[in-house]
Amino acid sequence: MAPQWAEVWDVDFGQPKGHEQGAQRPALVVSAEWFNRTRAELHVVTPLSSRNQALGTHLTIHPPEGGLDVPSDVMCEHIRSVSADRFVRKRGVLEDQTMDEVMKRLKVLLLLGRKGVR
Repeated sequence: MAPQWAEVWDVDFGQPKGHEQGAQRPALVVSAEWFNRTRAELHVVTPLSSRNQALGTHLTIHPPEGGLDVPSDVMCEHIRSVSADRFVRKRGVLEDQTMDEVMKRLKVLLLLGRKGVR
């Protein structure tokens, strides 16, 4: 079963470099369903952290939403694609309203829908 949009999974990110997120941690799948089912076997995710940093690109998720045990921030600035082989176990699913807030942050971060991007 392929990870799907809005699902929270434990993902093994491996060894981090610099300020990257690493190790095994929860991550939110933000890629479109059509992409999640392709033969590329990749999924676009944003890692979660239990350390609240009060950044505008973060959104705090409160348990039990998403199958989380502790309040955790979706760190939209750490968006990345990962192999399907990195997914360890499914935790749960975020509510539509929560995903709307995540997508707003991604849209601002990536300048989606803006003309004349520099």
